Formats: sequence, structure tokens, C-alpha cells
Amino acid sequence: MIGAGVWFGSGEGPTPPPRPPGMTDRSEGESQRKVLIVEDNWLVAVELEAALQDAGYLVVGIAVSADEAVRACGANPPELVLMDIRLLGPRDGIDAAIQLREQFGIGSIFVSAHNDADLRARAEAAQPLGWITKPVTSSALLRSLEQIDWPDGGQA
Repeated sequence: MIGAGVWFGSGEGPTPPPRPPGMTDRSEGESQRKVLIVEDNWLVAVELEAALQDAGYLVVGIAVSADEAVRACGANPPELVLMDIRLLGPRDGIDAAIQLREQFGIGSIFVSAHNDADLRARAEAAQPLGWITKPVTSSALLRSLEQIDWPDGGQA
């Protein structure tokens, strides 16, 4: 599970999980799907990054705060943001996701251990593309990415 262990690809220890059914590499002519990770827990962020890269996604950056996420999207816009809710700084991931949707038209999938009804109701203003509850497995993450409507109408 992401957040519960790390695979460093050293050839020793556990191997990464297999890709879920239907998950294929993009052909050479297609560009990689661009994803920004917004997560203030470094270990979780690098595990998400490794899972995405192993599946053929391009991670355009890792932000630890709402303001950093907005700057990152302005500098190198992703197609999608994986957004934690509790972040460093005065603003949370819901605020950031709303701003990213309004300012750049970029959607977010919330990745959070916090899953109560009040929080979900507040998060609806961001029009989330999905919700993943921590701890996250690589297969659950990739399944969620396969099921969303990407901005260009394509699939993962």
C-alpha cells in the first residue's frame, strides 16, 4: 500500500504490483498523461510518484501546499492533480482544487485519509474527478485514473 511501504526497484525485496487489467503503455506517438501530486507527506508523495511513473504517467511535480500547487500548475500545467486535503500552510487541498478548477480548468482527484460527510460536501465545490481513501494501493490508484474523464476525452 502506498503510505505503508516503499519499493525502490533495487532488485531485492518486493516487486511493484502488476498493472490492472486494461492499463497499457501509451504508444510512442502519444505523450504521457501529466499529473501533479499535491501531498505534504514526503514518503506518500514519492510512493505516489513511483506508482505513476511505473504505470507510464509523467509526474510534472510535487507540491506540499495549496499555494505551491497553484504556482506549479501555472508553470507546467498538468492534465490532472492528485490532491491531499490536509496540507502545509493556511489553505487546504479543497481550496487549492477549487482554485485550480476555476483558474486553469484542471480537475483533481482527492487522495485523503479524511473521508467524513461534511468534508465531502465541502469538497463538492471543487467538482472532484474522484476520491481515493488512504492508505492507497497502486492498483486502486491506477484503477481510479482509468475511470476518470480526461480533459481531452481520452483514457489513461
